[in-house]
Amino acid sequence: MPPAAAPQSRELNRQPSVTALIVPPSTGEHVYRVQLRASNGKYLAVDPTNVIAPRSEDVEAPETIFEFHRYSDDKFAIRTAIGKFFNVDDTVDLVLKDKPLKDNGLRADREPSTIGIRERSFTLRRVISVDAESSPSPATDAITIGIDGCAFAVDAEEGRLKLCRQSDLKTDDGPRPTSASASASAAASHATSATPAAVTPVSSSSSVSTPAPFAHASSITPAKQFHPIWLDGRNPLMLMGRVIIQTVHDRYWCCEPSGHLVANRTHISLWEPMVIQPLDLEHVAIMSAHGSYLAVQDDGRSVAFSASDTTHDGVRLRLIELDLSKGLYAFQANNGRFLSAPGNHSIDAASKSVSTWETLRIRHWNQTV
Repeated sequence: MPPAAAPQSRELNRQPSVTALIVPPSTGEHVYRVQLRASNGKYLAVDPTNVIAPRSEDVEAPETIFEFHRYSDDKFAIRTAIGKFFNVDDTVDLVLKDKPLKDNGLRADREPSTIGIRERSFTLRRVISVDAESSPSPATDAITIGIDGCAFAVDAEEGRLKLCRQSDLKTDDGPRPTSASASASAAASHATSATPAAVTPVSSSSSVSTPAPFAHASSITPAKQFHPIWLDGRNPLMLMGRVIIQTVHDRYWCCEPSGHLVANRTHISLWEPMVIQPLDLEHVAIMSAHGSYLAVQDDGRSVAFSASDTTHDGVRLRLIELDLSKGLYAFQANNGRFLSAPGNHSIDAASKSVSTWETLRIRHWNQTV
């Protein structure tokens, strides 16, 4: 890696400026660059002593840029702009062994060549709100970050990032999200006109994993919530990878060798698993087991795996999250209509809104058939 030029000196909320070299960002599909806004409205930033705190109001400050390096489906290492990784060895032991928490402030002083399994074990959870009149929905853009049952939090007294249990954090930083605000935000993000009906559960199978990680806002204080800005247009918590897709009629999607899409399978074999590939923060492409991509014609009547790559206009699908806790989603095509399973084992893109037939249950599938 070539040496990077030192940035111009800048102040971090009257703190000493960072004099260390700001390293070039890592590259690769498993690295996600992000800025994290804390509950006090300021961005997390690293200082010259490798202490992390929400002290910057400057969204352009390079010290506010972090990288999440994915090592498995739900495990990450976290790298700062200075090039060091979060170090958790002693901190987590203090928290979990109920010893006095003399200094459990999170630091990032681990060299890349020395990170181990513990430094690669941070987890991310999306925060969802639950309205009394609706299903759980991703009504906020917040996430939580933690490890071994402990969570990152901003300590209101010390003003720095801490790793703690719920009982360890002494803070009073405002009310938790209300059901009213959750409902309004959910309506804006889903753009649906009907509440989806329940989908028949998939039969029990160790091969079908749990839904994408999430946490209920009612159990997560604002001090533990961080609002991410994904700088590369990719969200690591977006549904992706090898999945199975089930309709409300308890049938699985299947791509036949001809590229024809049917929704009539009662069990999972070779042609039912598909791969969801994110295209940006909202849109995905769906690849079949045969390597072809699902494409929707403008009239919405032809929905088939007819594209050889993701450059075709009809490949681009908006992924709409309906209920993360149950793995319920919908797809909106380029023509503005929603993919629908009317009950005759076919799929079209003619629906103007999301209701029962448009609701899909999606689960990761890691089994080799």
